[in-house]
Amino acid sequence: MDESVRGTLEFAGVQLAAVVAGLHLYWAIPRLVTAARIDQPIYWDPRPLLFILSGIGILVGLVLVRKQLLSRIRAYSLGIGLMLTYLLGWAYWHLGGHMAVLPWVDDGHGHAHDGNPVVVLAEGGNSLVAEGADLKDASPREDVAVAVKEVIEFPGDGNEIEDRFRLTDDSGVSYHYFGEGAVGDAFGGAFIYTNDKTVSIGLAYRIEDAVTSQPKPEQTLNEFKSHPAVAPLVRGGRTVEYTAKTIPEGGADAMPDLVHDGAVLVGDTAGLVLNNGVHLEGTNMAVESGYHAGNAIISAIANGRTDANALLEYPRNLEESFVVQNLERYEWLMETAVEDKDLLFRDLPRAIADASEEYFSIDRDPKAEHADDAKDRILQTIGGWSGAAKLAWRYRKVMTS
Repeated sequence: MDESVRGTLEFAGVQLAAVVAGLHLYWAIPRLVTAARIDQPIYWDPRPLLFILSGIGILVGLVLVRKQLLSRIRAYSLGIGLMLTYLLGWAYWHLGGHMAVLPWVDDGHGHAHDGNPVVVLAEGGNSLVAEGADLKDASPREDVAVAVKEVIEFPGDGNEIEDRFRLTDDSGVSYHYFGEGAVGDAFGGAFIYTNDKTVSIGLAYRIEDAVTSQPKPEQTLNEFKSHPAVAPLVRGGRTVEYTAKTIPEGGADAMPDLVHDGAVLVGDTAGLVLNNGVHLEGTNMAVESGYHAGNAIISAIANGRTDANALLEYPRNLEESFVVQNLERYEWLMETAVEDKDLLFRDLPRAIADASEEYFSIDRDPKAEHADDAKDRILQTIGGWSGAAKLAWRYRKVMTS
């Protein structure tokens, strides 16, 4: 072979070997760090450690050849052997159903590990573990809401809640609030609902607004509690619990991959929340996703596998359930409401309030004039009759869905 050709091939081979080593290290190091953080036994997934060792071995081999401490023939032989090892390892791992490398090793709890586990990630919207393991991307802040809630109890004879909310027997109430009085300039809403012996009060709005126009959720909640329509309901109460969380609002398009090798994502971690102002659902979706995920895991383990392909029954069945169907059906509503935020939560409510005051005015003017003025106040806000027609068409699906 011509020396120039040989030199070119050897140079290309060195570059390719360096790239392979770098890719193995890039893939393996974060996963080994994650495994160490959660105390995962190395035999559950030995690939990160083996990839790091082989990557380092390739780089060391290149240095030794360059310094003429290792002959080219021996380096070629070791490279071929390593390549065959990769191929055999791939076949063992993927075609063998991810069985444990050392199935006879005791896991420290009195029993041997006879197969890879399946991790169910149900950590909520703030999915640090899933994101750290590269199982999902961090959600953009416009697709996530921050929520705060207080649980309040009241002194008295035990009938405080019934008296404040005009309840009888075992009945309860749930109030929802929107607009400036609830969450200031943010896009979101507030709520109050009764429990058995306490009252929950809170609010939620987009993180996008929390870092711009409405930066302090706790202050926003205190302002909501002092609103004239709310203050009498919680006056004299004592806060016994304070919680905060994130709520995914990206809809069906923002759902991550639900299954991975040895892991499934459910509930808020999977973005399964319908929070569009008309429907406020999440717990029921989380339960349904857990049901389908559990069935898929049982089937996969029964077949001796826990890889992503073996768990595909979960997303398939979830697609056919009410969970994904509802997310897809109402995805347009959140996007449209965000675009019309000022109209829906500021301008139109004010116009309706002004129109109501005008309509029910008592003076010497004929009622017909008050009715016309009230109508004109609303039409002026929405852009006349043509604006009303456009708005009705824009939100027609609310009535048909």
